Amino acid sequence: MEALAAPTFAQYSEAGGFWNAVRAGDASIEDLREPLQRLKDITDRYVLEGWQSTQDAQTTTLLVNRQAVMSTSSAGIGRLNDVNKVDPDFNAGIFCLPADDGSLNVLKDDVNGDSASGFAISSQAQEDGGKEYDAAVEFLEFYYSVDACNLMEEAGMIAPNVKAADEIVRNSTIPGAGDYFALLENPNLKFFQNSTAWAGFSTFHTFFRQARIEMQDGQTTIDECIAKSQEEFDNQAEHE
Repeated sequence: MEALAAPTFAQYSEAGGFWNAVRAGDASIEDLREPLQRLKDITDRYVLEGWQSTQDAQTTTLLVNRQAVMSTSSAGIGRLNDVNKVDPDFNAGIFCLPADDGSLNVLKDDVNGDSASGFAISSQAQEDGGKEYDAAVEFLEFYYSVDACNLMEEAGMIAPNVKAADEIVRNSTIPGAGDYFALLENPNLKFFQNSTAWAGFSTFHTFFRQARIEMQDGQTTIDECIAKSQEEFDNQAEHE
């Protein structure tokens, strides 16, 4: 769903992300009708019964046992590393679904961007100052340094795309690394951000995922999926 909705999400990148726009009243889940319809069409025409939703943890097992040939969503490079550990000779890679205009809309997040999940210095810590704050600043400066990025690459991880990215010694042995580096050079690549400004979003995200699965299974219609998802979103945002 994220890949199909990427063109819509990308439209709101400069506004702080689609979900923040929905919360501000500048967008709504109705705007996702077209990607939801495409998701339903793909499910009805091409997906085998019972295969419309797969847990990330199952992806590696399904692939290396030749029970699946493609995963439309997973933990990206991390999952490819898992595949490589189980079967080093397994031929796996990554690709992005292009939008209708040919753009490769890729979510700027963690390894693709200039932040890492959970790494932030609070305003309170800044106000308090002291050794703790100085240590936090020192750590983040090191984490995003070329030396630290080289250590990450050596360990089999994709380093953050820092300003001095050209100085990083990339680890070309990481499964899928060739695809990843080629993507960074693709002229059609367009990074977008889709951050959320409220902690309760994870609860809604789980609800929305289940609502999509029910829609794909034919338990509900697209209209019902949109209506109840919007209602749940509003309820979660109101009680935040």
